[in-house]
Amino acid sequence: QALSKIASSSAGAVLAKSATLVEQSGNPLPRTWHHENTNTNNTNNGTNQGEDSHASMNSEGLPNYGIDYYICSETIDEAVGACTGNGATTTTKSKPKPYFVSISGKNLNDNIEMLNRIHSKIKNGETRISGVELNLACPNIIGKPIIAYDFEQMESVLESISHLPI
Repeated sequence: QALSKIASSSAGAVLAKSATLVEQSGNPLPRTWHHENTNTNNTNNGTNQGEDSHASMNSEGLPNYGIDYYICSETIDEAVGACTGNGATTTTKSKPKPYFVSISGKNLNDNIEMLNRIHSKIKNGETRISGVELNLACPNIIGKPIIAYDFEQMESVLESISHLPI
């Protein structure tokens, strides 16, 4: 449902939630915190922040349905619409928005497996996957280091992925 809202918005593309190899529920609740400043007399460094002062934090922990959900035809249909014969979609009546899949494996092997599944799906005729985001910077997974902060590890991941025969 969230993907179809993005597809019907003025956004230029649809980026699916970062997927892991298998479904996971994410971090324990609560995962988000929001604060709204309604004191119009509040100042910060001499600047009145007024009613527009908001803050939020999250630690979602990548809750998602697993890679197979995000690359299945039914999910892509919901996200960007089913293509009709003239290239239009049933939801937008125009060319479908690009659909990108985001992956965030717990290790290199998970990422390679997900890339292979995406490649297989495209090779078997799924033309609506426009690209893949490799999420190496998710900081909210308990026990998982942030690969993007470790340049040697990130280089190793990118080097391994760049040699895949896809």
